[in-house]
Amino acid sequence: MRSSLMMLLTGLIIAGCATTQPPPARPDSAPKPMAAPQAQSVAAEADKRDDQAIAAVDLEKSVFFATGKSELDTKAKMLLHQHAERLKANPKQRVLLVGYTDDRGSSAYNIAIADMRVNAVYQWLREQGVPVKQLRRYSAGGEKNSSDCRSDECRQLMRRVELDYDPK
Repeated sequence: MRSSLMMLLTGLIIAGCATTQPPPARPDSAPKPMAAPQAQSVAAEADKRDDQAIAAVDLEKSVFFATGKSELDTKAKMLLHQHAERLKANPKQRVLLVGYTDDRGSSAYNIAIADMRVNAVYQWLREQGVPVKQLRRYSAGGEKNSSDCRSDECRQLMRRVELDYDPK
């Protein structure tokens, strides 16, 4: 009996130590790392907002500025020259100069820099012979679209003065 008990205990010990190996993984079934679904969703939504804000900018009717600057570069002057000629050729045509900024800086700063940019465009158009009666000004600052931007590319496009023609 003692030997039967001994054999039974030995069998239990061996059975308890035995391990079963999982089946070998197939190469195409390796577990794939997963990103947090919410993080992907937030990033995708931010990219979508960036794309929408970028798409809303009319490059042919916008003058762009460096961060914190209101000086017109050569490219801006060339574009504005075309707009000045258009306005002088159509004396009844009016344009609203709308100044925008990116989302960096306080509201007061953004309105101030937008106003400086609008005034720079206004002065340059006046120097080109565009009559005052054809020009109107508005400084929007960062209130439109700039909060949708997360990329530097998008923010660069927000720092602009847009020429918004009356539909005539």
